Amino acid sequence: MRFFINKGLAKVALIMSVVGGVAACGGVDDLDEELDRSSNFTFVNALNYSVDFHLQRRNISTEFSGLFDSKHRVTADIKKNSAGETYTYRYRATNPMLNMGVRNSISLGDEEKLYKTLSDKNNYWLVAWDSAGDNKLALLERVKNDQAGQLNVRIFADASYVISVNGSSAGSTKKGEATTFYSLDNCNTSLKLNDKAINLCSTDYGSSYLLIADSNGMRLIAKE
Repeated sequence: MRFFINKGLAKVALIMSVVGGVAACGGVDDLDEELDRSSNFTFVNALNYSVDFHLQRRNISTEFSGLFDSKHRVTADIKKNSAGETYTYRYRATNPMLNMGVRNSISLGDEEKLYKTLSDKNNYWLVAWDSAGDNKLALLERVKNDQAGQLNVRIFADASYVISVNGSSAGSTKKGEATTFYSLDNCNTSLKLNDKAINLCSTDYGSSYLLIADSNGMRLIAKE
């Protein structure tokens, strides 16, 4: 007696067997973990009023539409010249593009936005700052440069300012960019911007910091 097997049904059975084997071995879970991504954001407000920060997964077709809806607000009312808490943003590797926005907490105006493509497990500063009366956003990767007995500082400024470190010229800042780290001998007199001394004695030796500065000197300083 001959038995005839439907080739289509046989193929389906084979596929189901393979999928079942992968699931049983944790393959599907492993694949999900491979696609999971996260980045940490610490929000910095160097503006003259309290602000809210918004994050939204970017859709190419809609661009920034809906960014400032309340559901995308991830932190609120960060006071001027201060850093907020760290927020972990989770996403899939298939869409690492992110919209970011900031606006005035009271007026719900003065909006600024940008978008970036993220790298997995990065730690970022998202800095709201003033550029001659215009709001700007800058995304900086957080970088530690801790050294025992040393005070290490890098500077983010709204314009070009001459830098003096430990009594010697050390170049200048660039608008909207962070410098390399500078090691200071003294927290009170070692760092000058445009010949104005910056007092950093509220900081800890052995740690590294991001200093936000304008023409008046230091606006705020935050530990890397």
